[in-house]
Amino acid sequence: MDKIKKLSMDDYPEISKLSQFAFQYTLDEEAYEKKRKQETGLDVYGYMVEGKLAGKLHILPLEVILNEEMIKMGGIASVATWPEYRRQGIAKKLMYHALEEMDKKDITLSYLHPFHVQFYRKLGWELSFDNHHLEIPMRSLKEIYQVVDGYVERTDEKMEVVKAIYYQYALNYNGMLNRSDHWWKYRVLREKDWQITLAYNHAGEAEAYVIYKVKEDILYIHDFAYVNAHGKRLLYSFIANHDSMAEMVKITVPTNDLLRFSLADPIMKNDVEPYFMVRIVNVEKFLRLYPFSGDSLNICIKVTDSFYRVNEGIYQIKQVGNRISVMKLETGEAQMNCTVQQLAAMMLGYQCPLHLLENECIHGDEERIDMFKLALQTKQTFLPDYF
Repeated sequence: MDKIKKLSMDDYPEISKLSQFAFQYTLDEEAYEKKRKQETGLDVYGYMVEGKLAGKLHILPLEVILNEEMIKMGGIASVATWPEYRRQGIAKKLMYHALEEMDKKDITLSYLHPFHVQFYRKLGWELSFDNHHLEIPMRSLKEIYQVVDGYVERTDEKMEVVKAIYYQYALNYNGMLNRSDHWWKYRVLREKDWQITLAYNHAGEAEAYVIYKVKEDILYIHDFAYVNAHGKRLLYSFIANHDSMAEMVKITVPTNDLLRFSLADPIMKNDVEPYFMVRIVNVEKFLRLYPFSGDSLNICIKVTDSFYRVNEGIYQIKQVGNRISVMKLETGEAQMNCTVQQLAAMMLGYQCPLHLLENECIHGDEERIDMFKLALQTKQTFLPDYF
């Protein structure tokens, strides 16, 4: 009999076998053990057919930063089915089960990296992150980032300082991970050949870090953050000092980053990658947690969700005194009509409600939707991590 069950680390050999087949990679003994440790603490659900693993998915219990508040997020990863069981709706059944499990745990947001955007859109996820992959000629950096007042230190012993800089940088964006120590160890710092460098101002205060490597005349930036403009200058001045080793810098930056614009010659390769998708697991719970701003919000939003119908309905969001009241109504007139996908993109800041209205993606009253937009007080979305 077919059923979905929660798998344990005792099942990891079968879990890994399916992952390696589906995603076309091979692990030696050392890499296998490293991957197993990396995936400790995940919830893995398997779809069983006559006692055999036919398909599975992983849920990563994570936290993300949204308007400087911490929100629980379930990361969906490693969705895979053996070929002989495909085209039977197994992936959809696992995704629905994952939503139910996350809902039970009051996890209100879910991220995933799509193999096929259209497939996951049908299940309620929506693109909410873009990455800009720049290939910057080293000479372009050298032209404007000369010596800056401060100094750098190559170290792998001051990770608490690195983590603090990352967190302060992450507050400037919506959707970045609140990285755990486990995430830093097994995800960010998983490769041994990355160099970690901290940059300090003249007072000895750490203002930036970069994790990078140089290979075949290219400087690859794996991770970076800075706390202010001086830290940014320190960071790029240090990178530019590798001009004798590398001719090119490869870096991934947020959509609103002005690095390319600030260079004397901004013409360079700039690949824009639609990156991660986001879903609101439970709309009512998420709206209650969301850090709205302002003092005049009053709107009813009709949300459609054809996959997880728990979310279908009209939600009244209203300022009452110094708090926001959220009620799910049985009936009523809505001033905004949208899908659960569109709602997620708006509330993270990836899409502007008024822009969606102008392009007839959503419908409703322009004045109320403008009020809703102001209450979101959104920031640029950015996600430098991957799973």
